[in-house]
Amino acid sequence: MRLLSVALLTLVTAQGNSAEIRRDPFRAASIAVCSQLNAAQQWQLKGMIGTGNHWTGWLAQSDDQWLKLKRGEMIPPGDWQVSQLDKSGMKLTAVARVATCEGISATVSLASPFINKLAAH
Repeated sequence: MRLLSVALLTLVTAQGNSAEIRRDPFRAASIAVCSQLNAAQQWQLKGMIGTGNHWTGWLAQSDDQWLKLKRGEMIPPGDWQVSQLDKSGMKLTAVARVATCEGISATVSLASPFINKLAAH
């Protein structure tokens, strides 16, 4: 009976940690974090709607993966959070930065697509 209790406790503990950021255990933590920061630099803010403090943005992570986001929301799997979203654009902040990456900021600023279109004309 005691063994069963320990096994159940271990299972519950493991499930409780499922929200933790997962990484490749065969790569150094700093390399994994730096590659995530580099990938985020390629994301694009494709659309926005809102007013005042209530904005929604559409983030393109790739050609076929778009996310609808609001300020404060986490970007799956939980490495980034929308720290600012307003008419000027979106700012993303790395949630768990394990190491400092040479020359790469822990925040990514994405300009409003409407500002970019106005500047082009």
